[in-house]
Amino acid sequence: MSSPARTFDSPARAKLSELTFKYETKPIINPNPELANKSEAELTLEKVPDYIQTLLYGKSKDKIHASCMLRKISDEKILRKSMAMINNFIEAISAILVIEQENDAHKRCQQHALAILGNLLLEDPIIDAFIANEENCLPGLAKMLCSSDRETVELAARVLDYMSVTFQNQTLVCGTDTILYGIVQSLRSSGKSLKIKHHIIQALVYLSANPKNRFMIARENGIFDEINAMIDTHHRLDEQHNVPKMAMQVMYNLCLLKENIPLIAKHGIRHTIKKKLSIVKESIQSTNGGERQYPGYQSDLLIWKLSSVVMDLLGLFERRFESQSVLNGTGFNAPIIEVGNHKARSIVLIDEEEESKLPKNISMDSQSTNERRRRAAARRNKTTEDIVLDNIENLSP
Repeated sequence: MSSPARTFDSPARAKLSELTFKYETKPIINPNPELANKSEAELTLEKVPDYIQTLLYGKSKDKIHASCMLRKISDEKILRKSMAMINNFIEAISAILVIEQENDAHKRCQQHALAILGNLLLEDPIIDAFIANEENCLPGLAKMLCSSDRETVELAARVLDYMSVTFQNQTLVCGTDTILYGIVQSLRSSGKSLKIKHHIIQALVYLSANPKNRFMIARENGIFDEINAMIDTHHRLDEQHNVPKMAMQVMYNLCLLKENIPLIAKHGIRHTIKKKLSIVKESIQSTNGGERQYPGYQSDLLIWKLSSVVMDLLGLFERRFESQSVLNGTGFNAPIIEVGNHKARSIVLIDEEEESKLPKNISMDSQSTNERRRRAAARRNKTTEDIVLDNIENLSP
């Protein structure tokens, strides 16, 4: 006879809630072994070729999304060098700039492309050179500077500023068709935008520091009118990025080429420089030898020094027909015009020997170039470092 069924719980029938399960957190077989040892950065960069493909050949909505994602990736500093080295990446981004704007989607893609180039510049001199030498980059940049859209012009001015930092890029920039025209047009359309003015005039400071560019810059139609307007600006409206100070630096650089002095002397800009000199001189003299410095004192001091040299050079041009100057070949009739420590050379004297000396004279040696790059990168990162200027160590009023 079988025993009756047991009604009590045995240890073998413990409640499930009281049981402890042990399991391995790692899967026995990795479903995607190729991704096992890759970092997040590597995984992100692997998406770039697909985004580029979409940007070039996708639908309008997909193009905007792809360009936006590429811009976000370029915002990450640690990814910029690797991103720039991806095959055909710079070529594709530059090609976007020369495409005709058919709709708002193209405009947004071009804005993102400009932002990407602005992020990639100043990371490595080799990358800077590659970007500047890409066949579509500078023509596309010149086109963007003439855009009617304020944001596009601002982003293009930023790229021009950072690209002009490197000495080797400066003649390439000025030698590009319509780039100087684009500079003038961007200043004309800038209105009250200090960002556009700041980036463009800073680019002109860099470009005019190169002796090979001074002749071309001074002969661009309308350039003196725009510089004149910036010199006449109330310089304490933007103390951090002093537009009149940089504009005066450009005029000083241009005056270091003898053939430019007659153009400047015949333009109304000389009266603006004389007026600015008088204003800052009075302000500086009111400080009792610098004992009571005011906000903007250092900027005024530099404007005074630069404008004094410019006015002296213009004065020599006005006295060029004086008999003593003509007979002795002095003053403006000398091959090299000297004002204190400052020398304005004729274009015919800038031969290979002189060019080998000029980089030292304008502080363009390797150490100075690296310092310029560092300061420009600091400006991009929105720090408050001062703007670097050229050849100001030995200036005296």
